[in-house]
Amino acid sequence: MFMVSLNAYSESEPATILVRGDFPILGSLEVKMFQSLEDFFRRQAVREVRVAVTGAVMAVHLPAFPEGDYLISVSHDANNDGRMNANAFGVPTERSAFYQPNAAGGPVRARDAFFPIPTDGAPLEVALTPPPADPRAWGAGAMVLLSSNPYRGGDVVVRGLPLLTYVGENLFIVGPRGGYNLVRNRWINANLAAEFKFAGEAFEEEKFLAGMAKRRDTVMAGVDAGLRALGPWRVESSALTDVLGRHDGQEVTLSLGRNYRGKTWSLTPAAGAVWRSSNYNNYYFGVRGNEATPDRPAYQPGASVEPFIRLFSRLELSGAWSLLGSVRLEVLSDDVRDSPIIDKDVLTTAFIGINYAF
Repeated sequence: MFMVSLNAYSESEPATILVRGDFPILGSLEVKMFQSLEDFFRRQAVREVRVAVTGAVMAVHLPAFPEGDYLISVSHDANNDGRMNANAFGVPTERSAFYQPNAAGGPVRARDAFFPIPTDGAPLEVALTPPPADPRAWGAGAMVLLSSNPYRGGDVVVRGLPLLTYVGENLFIVGPRGGYNLVRNRWINANLAAEFKFAGEAFEEEKFLAGMAKRRDTVMAGVDAGLRALGPWRVESSALTDVLGRHDGQEVTLSLGRNYRGKTWSLTPAAGAVWRSSNYNNYYFGVRGNEATPDRPAYQPGASVEPFIRLFSRLELSGAWSLLGSVRLEVLSDDVRDSPIIDKDVLTTAFIGINYAF
């Protein structure tokens, strides 16, 4: 969207917006004028103009309006569906831009788009920039997962995997996680979600765990949601259940994080807690009666809550290549630590991957 503050136009002086940029000659341009930032977020425009795109340079004329400060938004509705399209993560997939006098361009937030406007009637020029995301974006690469082993005598777990990414309008796949978007607006993003859990990879039957049944990886599925009601902070939650019948347990996660962005990088720290059901904990951390030995008595942990901190980062390399990385520290609950097969207090997991975007 393109936004500008007008300070000097009188009732008899319309405004002309000269729109340039490398955008397809199809669809329409939509121009809206707002008296306040609150009106902009509520989409309560005082002036609104929609014109068909007929050329690479478009002059859009706003009707006369009272003198004062305004926000004007301009967007390219390429498919004429009356809305700004976005991918499953809420990133816009249609062109938009922000007016900045004597500026080289680049993104600017609505709150920072108030500028004094010349009173000589000259057109206000703005260049529509490419959208932040393609409507359908594919990527492929490789990743390495590393995890400390919570089991007694276990070795660090290292696993190499292909990294496949796809983000469409509703469907998304990012490595071992995928989903389908159900609700997306300024405040909330909710999805059906599924995630492959590598929790069984650390279980080494030939050491202290010899004689125990193998604990296997599984797929957890359910819903997740993100809430954007705390300024730059984002609340994220998920409720997942085992769908492969490994343990029929559940996992509920709640976290608070914030994204920091540079020109070629992004960094997202977060902190939260995860609740796991007794079925989940019994499967991965319990000892069944027929598995008990003098050194490994039977044990059944209950449900637990584990706090964690997490850091995710992304770095754009040359061309279409990008580097992804994440690290997470989770403090195991007393119920889990009391298990005779567990000898760690903190579980550390990390991954690093490289991805090529097509």
